[in-house]
Formats: sequence, structure tokens, C-alpha cells
Amino acid sequence: QSRIKQFTYEDPASGESDTISVELDNENAYFLKKIPQKGSKITAEIQLYSWEKLGEKMSISCGTFCCDTKEFSGWPLTCTIGATSVPEKQAFRVTQRSKVWKKTTIKEIANKLCSSYALRLVYDAGTINIAKLEQTDKTDCAFLTELCEKYDLYIKVYAGKVYIYDPVKYEAKKSIKSIKIDDMLQWSYTGSLIGTYTGGTIKYTAGDEEKEYTCKVGSGSRIYSMSEKVDSLADAKLQITAKINS
Repeated sequence: QSRIKQFTYEDPASGESDTISVELDNENAYFLKKIPQKGSKITAEIQLYSWEKLGEKMSISCGTFCCDTKEFSGWPLTCTIGATSVPEKQAFRVTQRSKVWKKTTIKEIANKLCSSYALRLVYDAGTINIAKLEQTDKTDCAFLTELCEKYDLYIKVYAGKVYIYDPVKYEAKKSIKSIKIDDMLQWSYTGSLIGTYTGGTIKYTAGDEEKEYTCKVGSGSRIYSMSEKVDSLADAKLQITAKINS
């Protein structure tokens, strides 16, 4: 009926949904006769044969996706299907709400939000205290993602779970695999000075009198500056350090 000409799987580290794209040889017009509807559920798996040793069979689960785009072209007749990963509970991404969070932590906020959608939380980062934070007309997914980005934590929704982790902590871990240049078919490297910083300053207000303070971390000539309302000096250091790391 149809043959797969090309398959693409994108697995971002944080913030964005996983995506797949499948290009099909549609010479028999199969997908013109039986078109998959937008919103259809697609489960993708990559199967590997003799990858590390002869005769070995391996599989990599890409997860569950929702069909969101369809494209046709000719000639010859081809069909390309695009799909995006989504959590089982759609309300996590679409229902807006307002709430005030007090005397809590990012982990506790994530736990409460995840439990509302039967999503399991996997949290691998330090304790970050939140004195007071307002969620105003935002979906729980958008709110939690913005909160994690504020403190340079990575967040992913995958296979019914929400993963939150500290990229600095993971960068410090021992590598599990080394890929040498001789193993590559092609490689390239790009280094950019734009958008990189050696230190930063944050101006913030604190106390009942809203007195303004300045906190500085790092040194050098490339200093990032920001102004933000924070809970304490410790919170100010966390936020400016997260921005520089990002």
C-alpha cells in the first residue's frame, strides 16, 4: 500500500513537544482513499537490527503522538504526516486558571499540578523555595514551564510523566558514551560570542519599604543585567545565575 521514504523524530531537551514526521511513497493513492484524521493517535517506535552486534534486535520507543498536519505532493504522489507528542490529559495544556502559591517549592508546585492530571512527576534538581507566586490566566503547563525556565530547570512531558531536571547537574555527570570524529559520517562546529555572558547583575526590591538592592555574580566584561521582583538575596542569586547559565 504505502512505503516509508523518510522518518524524522525530534526529541528536544526542554520546553518543546517531541515531534515526528513520516514521508510515505503514496503511489497507490492509499492515503487519498483512507486519510488519517487530524487528532488521530500515532505510536512510533524505531527498530534497530544488528546495531551493535550481528543478529541483535533493539527498539526505541518514541512515545505517543497526535496527528496535526498532513501534506500531499506529486508527482510521484507522496504523503507527509506530522504529529506532536501530548500528555494523556489535554487540559494540562489548554485550561487556563488563576491561583496564588505561597510558602512552597518548585517541586511541591509541580507535584500538585501533576497529580491533578494523573501525570507522574520525576524531579531531579535542588530545592528552590517560592515565598509567593501568582498564576494569572495561564495553563498549568505554561505556568510550570515558565517557572522552570526562570530558574534554568529543564522540563519535558513524555509518556504520561513530567520530567524536571537541572541541566548544570547533568552536564557535570560522567559521560556514558564517547563518539569520536572517526565514527562520524559528517560533523560541524559553530561557536558564537553573541548571547554569552561571564557574569551578571540583578536589581531587585525587598522588604515592606520596597527598598532596591543590587546583586552581582561572576566577573569579566560581558555582564548581563536584569530587574526582577524576588523573595530574598538567595532568590536573586538563583535567578541571575540561572539566566547566565541559560
